[in-house]
Amino acid sequence: MKIDKQLLSEALGRRIDAEIGCAALGLVESDLPGTLTFLDDPRFFGALEANPHIVAVITTPDLAGRVRAAGKAVLSSEDPRYEFYSLYNYFCLRTYVRTPTRIDPSAVVHPRAYVAEYNVSIGAGCLIEPMACVMPDVELGHDCIVRSGATVGTEGYEKKWTRKGVLSVRHTGCVRVGNAVEIGANACIAKGMRFLGDTRIGSGTKINALAFIGHCVSIGRDCLIHLGASASGGSVVEDRVWIGPKATVSNRLRVGAGARISLGAVVTTDVPTGGHVTGNFAIEHSLFIRNLKRMREVQ
Repeated sequence: MKIDKQLLSEALGRRIDAEIGCAALGLVESDLPGTLTFLDDPRFFGALEANPHIVAVITTPDLAGRVRAAGKAVLSSEDPRYEFYSLYNYFCLRTYVRTPTRIDPSAVVHPRAYVAEYNVSIGAGCLIEPMACVMPDVELGHDCIVRSGATVGTEGYEKKWTRKGVLSVRHTGCVRVGNAVEIGANACIAKGMRFLGDTRIGSGTKINALAFIGHCVSIGRDCLIHLGASASGGSVVEDRVWIGPKATVSNRLRVGAGARISLGAVVTTDVPTGGHVTGNFAIEHSLFIRNLKRMREVQ
């Protein structure tokens, strides 16, 4: 969709005279050609200036001159964050399409389960247990199990402080689940955001009870995610990763294939392929054990 001054005026509720010809909304690291973004913090100016995909910026009057000098079109605002995400919400609603839900005849959906009437696809051999919820914008491959009380496709948690208060950002991305995936009782999987990508669960992955998978997270194939574990927004967990009970993976991290995250670990940095991390904050497992032994010797 072309984002021109007429659409901007409609979305923002104020007259826009500047010619802003864009094709996408995104953040400063966007790789979408013709991106419109926002800037309210000068610390991110360098990244914005270096990104050729960004053609227009909603920014403060104080930063407008620098942005123009970087060759970007400018839309001046006293609250760029509020206007950008208001614009995002507007376009999400304007472009959202509903299609009837499709459930394969061989799938079993318990009468006390909830499956949205639109934008859901449930493949052959799936089982949806009582009190489970499959919300709009969810695709389940074949032979998946959604255990009692689990919710797949919940609205993601993306809140922005603005001068006008806290703004909730809409999620109109999807949850795309592969084949033979199991989602445990009372687990929760949030759907993705339009410009940050869908939430994905690879085939063969098993997610235990009370786990949480945040928006735009990508989980690989044959992963084991245990009781109460969580992965925060935008993180990538590659194939055959073991995440222990109550472990936490922070946002926008990468956990390499075959890695192991010990129970209760709080992961705040990338984990290499085949790595094993332990502790809060998590470090390489053997180093954690050495440190623990030293502490016991001192005591």
